[in-house]
Amino acid sequence: MEKKQLPIGVKIAMIIDIIFAAGSVIGLLIMAIGLLESINTEFPLEAQGIKTLGVVVFIFGLFMTAFTIWVIINLRKLNPSARTGQIIISIIGLLGIPIGTVIHGVILYFMFRQDTKEAFGISPAPK
Repeated sequence: MEKKQLPIGVKIAMIIDIIFAAGSVIGLLIMAIGLLESINTEFPLEAQGIKTLGVVVFIFGLFMTAFTIWVIINLRKLNPSARTGQIIISIIGLLGIPIGTVIHGVILYFMFRQDTKEAFGISPAPK
């Protein structure tokens, strides 16, 4: 069976995702250390919400990092679900004004190009 060539847009998306995932892992480790340190620290009652917010942000970051790693692995396999996952990540990434908007705008452009769609087995639009 012939192995499909990865389109340049998929390669670019994978490289950017790997960089972001690596940064996320480092950030999550630092955040985990901070959360563990805060367990034995007494906070005033009005500051308890900050600790809770930290846990919520940590869990969301953990989920997004795991999701990004899943997308990276499956983009390599040209799994159509990974393309959808990449589109979701890039839509969220558009909120990172101004740099994230540019980076994820370019990724979205590549994800919707015809050669990328065809590589993922998405049929061309009817003529």
